[in-house]
Amino acid sequence: MAHALDNIFKFYSKQHIQQNLGFEELQEQMNQMDLGEFIAFAKDFSVGLDKRIVAEVFKKVSRSQKPLKDYQFQIAL
Repeated sequence: MAHALDNIFKFYSKQHIQQNLGFEELQEQMNQMDLGEFIAFAKDFSVGLDKRIVAEVFKKVSRSQKPLKDYQFQIAL
């Protein structure tokens, strides 16, 4: 199960990559999921919660409203 969640996290965390980043910044950004990616995940998997509730879950798990790391994504689920 953990492997499947890792794959899902990796897929969605790469949806909004900024241009002109250095290698380290790019690597870091590809290993975190922002709110938009989290909402896209919830929509694609038909989570069945209102977008506002999905955002609230994200904000409760996130540290200072920053993108989620893989372990935070699993906690949110």
